[in-house]
Amino acid sequence: MNKTRRTHAELPAVLNAAATEVQQPFPSTDLDDTVYLPEIRRTSYAMCADILCSALFGTAKGSKRTIIDGKPRQDRTYIETIFKTTNGASIEFRGKELRQDDLTVLLQLISLRAGMATSCEIEFSPYTFLTMIGWSNNNTSVAHLRDCLMRLRQAILIIERGDEKGEVSGFLSEFRWEGRTRWEVQVDRRMVGLLGSAPTYLNTLKRKQLSEGLQTWLYGYIRANQCGWAVPLELIHAASGSQAKDMAEFARSVRDVLKKLAAIGVVTDASTVKNGKVAIFKVKVPGKPAKPTDVTAPTKASNTPSSPSRGGSASDGYSNLIHSRLL
Repeated sequence: MNKTRRTHAELPAVLNAAATEVQQPFPSTDLDDTVYLPEIRRTSYAMCADILCSALFGTAKGSKRTIIDGKPRQDRTYIETIFKTTNGASIEFRGKELRQDDLTVLLQLISLRAGMATSCEIEFSPYTFLTMIGWSNNNTSVAHLRDCLMRLRQAILIIERGDEKGEVSGFLSEFRWEGRTRWEVQVDRRMVGLLGSAPTYLNTLKRKQLSEGLQTWLYGYIRANQCGWAVPLELIHAASGSQAKDMAEFARSVRDVLKKLAAIGVVTDASTVKNGKVAIFKVKVPGKPAKPTDVTAPTKASNTPSSPSRGGSASDGYSNLIHSRLL
């Protein structure tokens, strides 16, 4: 192989050219219409704030299993409904019911394809994938994973933000499998628009320490919001899609989740449920003071009372709540 030798005088120019190329921003769409997912740190998951503030991925646990062609399958109901979010958006959904286990799978797929073209297929062994997401490595989990992927492939959602902004999206455009050794998934190119320029980032290690259900949902909700004031318990109940019939029981569940989140450093020990209000004190990130707007309560004219602002996503720096709202 012929190698071009560079003189010492030429080396600075070569190094500068390489550095300039690395510093160029990663495009979301190339000249040939190739679509790329945004860059994501390996220690983070990324998701649309609207989704994390809704019951699209519900908190229910357990599914009836039916036998189809001699194989056990999860029995989830097909639904067509509209999920209201706590930040003013609405999500029209068509497909089989999605839960937090489905979100776990989707988050890992986006992480694997981060910074790359959506047209590139993700190839993996189901057992390797199960290890990545922290599920048991057995045949039951393989069947569970396949059910999740099939639900994500079938899902269609329409997100509307006001009267003049919205988008139609899906999660996966392809899913193929060969036995239990080689599976292939392709992320829907519309996921780029869904994540947007400022997705909500979730710490992978912290999320994996939580049980899929109300724990993971509330963690996503907290990361997607500023948490600048106490919110009604009924709002959390409705937004999470909780099936709890008794509000006192649900309050105890939320209080237990807040203790778990405090134990892993997401919120402080002061976070609690009192007098029908949920107070969330986020752990501050050093060097990031809380914004003045974090302690401003919503106006009565708002269509989403107690709803925090959108976006929020990449920072843990909001922690101040109005104590008087709890008294």
